[in-house]
Amino acid sequence: MRAVCDGGWRGGCGRLVIMQGDSGDSGTVKRPRRRWGRWIGFSLLGLIALLITGHAFWGWWEEKKLAEEVEELRRKGEPVLAEELANRPVADADNAVILLREAGRSIDENGEPWQEFDRMVLGLPLTAKEVGVVRRVVEENRSALAKLRQARGKKGVDWQMRHSRSALTSELRDNKEQKLLGQLAAAAILLEHQTGNDREAVELALDLLAQSDAVEQMPVGLIAHLVGIGISALACDRVYEITPDLRVGMKEGEVAPADVKKLIDAFLEESSLREGERRAMRVERAGQVQAARTMYKVDEKGKVGPGQSADAKTPFMGYLVKPLFLRDGRVMLRHATELMAASEAGAWPVFKIRAKESLERMSRVRESVKLHTLAIILTAPYEPVVERTFRTITDRRLAAAALAIRLLFVEQGQWPKSLDELMPRYLPAVPADGMATAKRIGYVAEADRPRVYSVGENGTDEGGSDKPLPRKVYNVGRYRWWDEDAVVDLKRQERKKDVEEKEEQ
Repeated sequence: MRAVCDGGWRGGCGRLVIMQGDSGDSGTVKRPRRRWGRWIGFSLLGLIALLITGHAFWGWWEEKKLAEEVEELRRKGEPVLAEELANRPVADADNAVILLREAGRSIDENGEPWQEFDRMVLGLPLTAKEVGVVRRVVEENRSALAKLRQARGKKGVDWQMRHSRSALTSELRDNKEQKLLGQLAAAAILLEHQTGNDREAVELALDLLAQSDAVEQMPVGLIAHLVGIGISALACDRVYEITPDLRVGMKEGEVAPADVKKLIDAFLEESSLREGERRAMRVERAGQVQAARTMYKVDEKGKVGPGQSADAKTPFMGYLVKPLFLRDGRVMLRHATELMAASEAGAWPVFKIRAKESLERMSRVRESVKLHTLAIILTAPYEPVVERTFRTITDRRLAAAALAIRLLFVEQGQWPKSLDELMPRYLPAVPADGMATAKRIGYVAEADRPRVYSVGENGTDEGGSDKPLPRKVYNVGRYRWWDEDAVVDLKRQERKKDVEEKEEQ
């Protein structure tokens, strides 16, 4: 190949003709250089723009879907936002919380008497040492017990918590103080019974149940519910203790049959406890939704976390995690809603069946740590709380049955042959066992040891056996729910040694 100028030497090259011959001549033609760097740069910019747009769309879509699911629940009348769950305002004169707070805050838990009292695991009959310690603590806190009694007569409950950041401190303090107040009243029940004043013991049990109902209305989530059912369980435990020799009658110190029936009705009234569980789960769900919507934002002071306003700034890292957090918000919303529906079951085994799919799905979420960080951190342990709720419901039913049998025994001088004899004079119906499917609480009509019982945690009926389950370790006394069946004795039995000697252990 060769190049020829066809314009001659004088006229210059008018055009360049490339001719190919067979003489073997060779030549090189320079081609225009392609600008690969610019092309790659534009491609990268386009890819980055596409990623940013896609990420923004993902965040928008997740926000939209979460808002739609929240609105769908609200259309059904289901409160989802924190502000929808606050107590209705109550005038101070009608507000039981004012008195309950004053009572709880008046207890000196750091004093030597309370410290000694707190180390004890009490049971009947109280030892001389226990009587002295409990009497001293009760006398020092008479005003607290008086305010607890006054609170029972109030019409409303308003904990005056409006979900501000400072509410957490108030919540923790209130829960701790109400636990102390409940422990005080529970100990006073045993003291009053042992000193012959069963009328006052029953009144204190009613005080505890009213306090439990009030705590259940604290709009702060599962912790308040656990404190509420804990106080309720304390009332049950103390009634179990005093029932075998409860003095029923109209003499001094005896409790009138009508007052015993009032206590039975109070134990069977479960609406506050069940509503407390629903309120707690709703509060947890509202907090999760709020966190999913605001956890990635930063306020004007540079603080990160839930509770930010809608117009708070979203930093670069917040922008990156926004769709992940919002997606986890939907996961948590769905999980809480499904478990809330399952908890409406009449018994613990039914709940486990209804909640199985949701619990398995959440288990898979927890296995994918990097993909669902927020859901793993914020998802509440609903299942054990629901179990404890059913356990407490069953405790209350056992307490009601035990009191009813005591009334029958006092009037007729003999134990019933079956629980059916309690209806309708002493009980409207034989209570169901909340730990079993379609089964009533059990009853053993043994002359030496009559007892009522639940099938307990293992869900199987061992005929009222209090043999300890092998997986339990007793380092702080005994607990009926750690046995094969949860047993309540109707006749005074010897006090178990391991309960008396907690201090030595």
